[in-house]
Amino acid sequence: MANESLITFEGSQFDELMRTQGLENTVRGVLAVANDEIETDGVPLTLESLKGGTHPILDKLNKYKNLAPADRRVQEEEILSIFTNVEDFGKYDPEGGSFTGLKSFASGAGRMVPETVGAGVGFKTGLAAATAAQNFIPPLPMLLPVKGAIIAVGGVTGAILGAVAAGEAE
Repeated sequence: MANESLITFEGSQFDELMRTQGLENTVRGVLAVANDEIETDGVPLTLESLKGGTHPILDKLNKYKNLAPADRRVQEEEILSIFTNVEDFGKYDPEGGSFTGLKSFASGAGRMVPETVGAGVGFKTGLAAATAAQNFIPPLPMLLPVKGAIIAVGGVTGAILGAVAAGEAE
């Protein structure tokens, strides 16, 4: 495992796995392959044993072999870097211990742009519709909270619908 990854992902393949399976399921799939390919002295690789720092394979890896189990708890991102080429995408920094790369930030932010824009447009539209609707309520002091609630509900509802519509359109 020194310089060669057990599993080599293409960038688009890895992005698709993260989008459809999520981090934890992707890691569990990687560990299933690792269990078939690596001699683990009869102790299956599990997410729990690696996260707990107790799996014997950690004793064979330079970064962890002289550490107590409590000091070598491995998170999902780091598990991916051990068994795959995930760090090649700039989304995981093994020294930093988490998804710290600028590409990771940009990738996450880029995925949120359509929903954010949709929410903004939806909020504005919902606010306009609610403002028009609340104009039909007489301007009595006791009804002011009702008018405010109508505007708030209209804006929030518009934002939610706008974000959902933009996400579906994407």
